[in-house]
Amino acid sequence: MAAHFNLTRKSAPDAGPVNLHDLDVEICALIGEPVHPSRYCVGWFDSIGYWLAVGKTWDEIRTMHAEWRADIGRLNMADPEAVAAHHAFYDRLEKVRAWLEENFIPEHW
Repeated sequence: MAAHFNLTRKSAPDAGPVNLHDLDVEICALIGEPVHPSRYCVGWFDSIGYWLAVGKTWDEIRTMHAEWRADIGRLNMADPEAVAAHHAFYDRLEKVRAWLEENFIPEHW
């Protein structure tokens, strides 16, 4: 079964859904990373986008990020640098989620 989503700016709901590539450019600027020609910034589309497409709420996604960020034991990360990188990844992903929630209305089908 296919799962789809789109995001519409709260500030311009009549404009309809935004182009996801254009949105990715904004997300890259938000977290200070260069735009990649073929991958979405911090994998937001494959994580946040997926969960929106299957009907998860912003609160549910926030909870999942917090749980995954804290779940370093499952990943067997004894290396402090690996733990820091794991935390930094979920911190960036959560920053993207929070910004999307603040600025966009999700729709899924």
